[in-house]
Amino acid sequence: MIHRTVLVLLVVLSLALTGLAVAADITASGTQIRGNPGKNAELKAKPFTLKKDSAIAAAQDGGAGFWIDKQGGGMVKSFDTAKSAVGFKLKAGTYYAYPNLKPGQNTANVTLTFRN
Repeated sequence: MIHRTVLVLLVVLSLALTGLAVAADITASGTQIRGNPGKNAELKAKPFTLKKDSAIAAAQDGGAGFWIDKQGGGMVKSFDTAKSAVGFKLKAGTYYAYPNLKPGQNTANVTLTFRN
């Protein structure tokens, strides 16, 4: 009887931990660096993958907005402000996020959080 109870507790614990792993936030980030004579402009972003349709829960940018590209598919959406992006839903897939530069700004960053 004790072995069955321990087995049931282990199964329940395993399912609970699996649920926690699935519910983890996904963070996306990107950087843009202005070019100048002798140096090309740069866009840097690590691809992020959404396993299911997800909404932007939080966004921070350099103050000039940002855009999201779908891997192999071009621009999905651009935003004038980070605040305007909160709640926007993306379909499952792999994406990149890139910030816009303000006039005179040499570097900008964007960070997005998707809550699954």
